[in-house]
Amino acid sequence: MNNTRRWGADREAGQSLWSVGARTTSWKVTDAADARTGFLHALAFADEAQAQARMDQLLGAAEQCATFDYNGPATFDGVVRDPRDDVRAFSGTVSVNDLEGGGNTFHAFASVGNVIVNLWSPVGDGTAPDADAVAILLQDRAEQARTSLIDELTTNPPTSEDVPEVDAAASWSEWAITGEGVGPILLGVSIDVALAATPGAQVVDPEYDGGPWKVMSADGSASLSITAQEEGGTTVSAITVGNDRSLDGAPQDGVALPSRGDVRVGDPVSQAVAAFPGGTSIRIASSGDHSYETATRDGRLFRFRTDRDVAEADAMIVGITVEDATVRRAPDFG
Repeated sequence: MNNTRRWGADREAGQSLWSVGARTTSWKVTDAADARTGFLHALAFADEAQAQARMDQLLGAAEQCATFDYNGPATFDGVVRDPRDDVRAFSGTVSVNDLEGGGNTFHAFASVGNVIVNLWSPVGDGTAPDADAVAILLQDRAEQARTSLIDELTTNPPTSEDVPEVDAAASWSEWAITGEGVGPILLGVSIDVALAATPGAQVVDPEYDGGPWKVMSADGSASLSITAQEEGGTTVSAITVGNDRSLDGAPQDGVALPSRGDVRVGDPVSQAVAAFPGGTSIRIASSGDHSYETATRDGRLFRFRTDRDVAEADAMIVGITVEDATVRRAPDFG
């Protein structure tokens, strides 16, 4: 099992959109004609509401797609289990006509709390798995995982991060990136309040609707970007130190920028992995972006943007973002 999440890498990647962490295991279906790979994703979302909204979408799609047209007749032969202690599950086989390559694929989902488990596998010999048996198994395992987690957290309750006192007039390099925000710039406040929190800074308005505000330090040595909630919102949802994209150009000087603990822009990403283990490596195939991400229990997401694949030994951090992932707008699949 590994901790990777890839967006845009294949047609199943849509399930991971807006998740804040993932664990994946995969296998080869050796009797399939094209030897395709099956996988199981365990996807964590920022909060329970987001995960359950996604499960609602998935169940709605399953109900609508018993029969559908995909360049010809196609079907989803599935089973939806009754919820059990708020644990939901369904599974079934999608059959697509020969114009799209033909063949069958098996899909199964279960949700509990802020987690969705997604199983996908090609049906190699034409005999689909028992949908009801798989759905029951996933539902049982989801309940077991929840009980195990509750027991673990009861024995070892999580601790809150210590947030240092902030001096807004101090050098930006002395500011910390925490779950509250970056230095005196806080998540959840209005854009006007956030921009006023950096004395002497130069503010550049967004270049496009929904874009970030750029804030330059008084001496011009560093910059931050501040993003508001989607759909015309005016509340700060994310703050980025350094570059927000892997290919934004020359990296900024991390010495002049705020840090996440002892990790700064310009450090190897391996330093972030060591300091904040258990995160998820991200590759967005469509844009060429790479990052290492960790999330807190209250839905704060820390993104360490890198200049290349996180797995490469010399991958360097070019930007660090803290985001309140609980206020993301849910994807609309139409």
